[in-house]
Amino acid sequence: MNSSAYFRATETSDALLRERQRQIRAAEDSGSITMREAADLRVNALTCHLAACREARERYLDGAA
Repeated sequence: MNSSAYFRATETSDALLRERQRQIRAAEDSGSITMREAADLRVNALTCHLAACREARERYLDGAA
């Protein structure tokens, strides 16, 4: 079990999610994507974030729930 590696991995994933959300907001605010497209992109970003957190948990915490 390597809890510090887990926390580093999830912190990295959190930062990537925040950046992706910033990009989506900017695209929506500029009118280059619709509200619906932005929502779809947010769902995808959150899904990827959750998958990365799950992978980190399995890798560094021996699959602990």
